[in-house]
Amino acid sequence: MRFFLLRDCCKRGAMRAQLDSQDVKPWSLVLAPQDPDSTLAYRVSLGEMHSDIISYAVWSTRLLDRIWEHAATGIVRYPIELTKDGQCIDGYEGIRVTGRGGTFDEARSQAVRKGSALMRHKGVYMEETGWDGSDVFAIPGFGIEVFFSERLATAMKEFSFQGVELVLNDECKL
Repeated sequence: MRFFLLRDCCKRGAMRAQLDSQDVKPWSLVLAPQDPDSTLAYRVSLGEMHSDIISYAVWSTRLLDRIWEHAATGIVRYPIELTKDGQCIDGYEGIRVTGRGGTFDEARSQAVRKGSALMRHKGVYMEETGWDGSDVFAIPGFGIEVFFSERLATAMKEFSFQGVELVLNDECKL
């Protein structure tokens, strides 16, 4: 089965947003079982260049609109407040990934080690029978990485991503 990692290219000068609340971990929002109870406040912590992903749970409206155009499943969007130097910045929303892949298949993913320490995996695979069929999904046991189905990745082929790219699961190095 082919699927794609939506990877942040970490370009120099790209905007990064930081959650103002100390009570919530931004990465925990991506896989949360429900939307936040209130509008979350983020602030741009560095960078000037717009990017389609500026925090784990903050994606550009233009990216989300394109995903919605293709009737993608497995993702929920919600409003946020984003500011830079006290000024509101439009064009970004919070996301929550509801789609789930099958469990991470470590046996098919090549472990790259330095001595006995696991450094990363080359290739990311999952138990396909456990995938819920969503177009946007996370793989349980494999952090908060977000993946696109082949259907959605193909549909998004003409989209001009800003600061992110789609990487085939066979080619992922995580």
